[in-house]
Amino acid sequence: MPRRVAKPRLSLHKPTGQARVRIDGKDFYCGLWGTREAQDRGEDLIREWILKRSPDRMGITADELAVRFMKYAKGYFVKRGRETSEVHCFRASLRFVVKRYGTRRAAEFGPLCLKAVMGDMIDSGLTRQSVVRYRNRIVSVWKWGVGEELVGADVWQSLKAVPAPRAGRTKAPEAPPVMPVPEEIVNATLPHLPPVVRDMVRLQMLTGARPAEIAMLTPGEIDRTEAVWQYVPLDHKTKHRGKQRRIFIGPNAQAILAPYINGKPDMPCFRVSPRKDASPYETAAYRRAITRGCEIAFGMPVELRSIDKHTPERERSRLRAEAATWRAAHCWSPNQLRHTFATLIRKDYGLEAAQVLLGHSEADTTQIYAERDAEKAVQVMLAVG
Repeated sequence: MPRRVAKPRLSLHKPTGQARVRIDGKDFYCGLWGTREAQDRGEDLIREWILKRSPDRMGITADELAVRFMKYAKGYFVKRGRETSEVHCFRASLRFVVKRYGTRRAAEFGPLCLKAVMGDMIDSGLTRQSVVRYRNRIVSVWKWGVGEELVGADVWQSLKAVPAPRAGRTKAPEAPPVMPVPEEIVNATLPHLPPVVRDMVRLQMLTGARPAEIAMLTPGEIDRTEAVWQYVPLDHKTKHRGKQRRIFIGPNAQAILAPYINGKPDMPCFRVSPRKDASPYETAAYRRAITRGCEIAFGMPVELRSIDKHTPERERSRLRAEAATWRAAHCWSPNQLRHTFATLIRKDYGLEAAQVLLGHSEADTTQIYAERDAEKAVQVMLAVG
């Protein structure tokens, strides 16, 4: 009987501080230990190793099914030549499966296994909403496996029978609602942002566009024949549902956008540097730039902004926790700008106008963007009620 070869694993290479995977006696360095990029790179190398060792489809393990799906996902979840965030989301979901049941046959991954994995998610601190999304993605991986004849349809059907956790019936915390960010907070942050990011924020505030729609904006997608320009994204959140998205760009937004629309029609307007070959701002980089601006604008302690990799692990964990708490209290995200825009439009022009400008099919969806109006109602009733 051939000797079982141990599965490679990601480990810390202390002399360099890098993440390392040793495969067949050769070391592969994946980047700075503890970063998401290093973990993703390491897991990709391990998956490639597993895939090469999978001789056939009979008795495929959960680990092998995850490998095959991620290879598919990297080619499927792509927009304009770049992987979308869904690739990372599926990878994060499958980590819980692989950690607990990686060596189990995929055909034996039943409802009780899925419940145990969901329990691990809850214990890790994920919110209920994240657990629901991760659970749905795991089920969809087994559905894909049915289509590839890797697992039987009965396994997928049984997983569908496991209910997603409901509010008030699980110990998983609820995700806080995404609230509008006050204009004065945005204005205080703007001077501390790179010029390109500053214009992206101002444009988003004036149009109500989603962060990804701003990041992917190209000159060729803008109709400038009328007084109010129209931006029709080729790719957007609801495209797979057969819907079209229109973003209206008024005079003030046009003035911000004008310096960026002289390039090639199919090249993103907002790039990380003036060089012609510079990369466009992706949504993650856009969000990080805003976070860094908030850290400077609102005085984040220096020791929390630059945690030294040589600091003892226990101290680093404490500092990271303090930094996360500080950011939760002082930093805002580009998603909040859309909520701010919606609240202002709804207050001045009504629900229907906000619905049209946001591209919502139903008015109920728009209601969630106007929670700040409730505060004003309370103040009015305190005075007259």
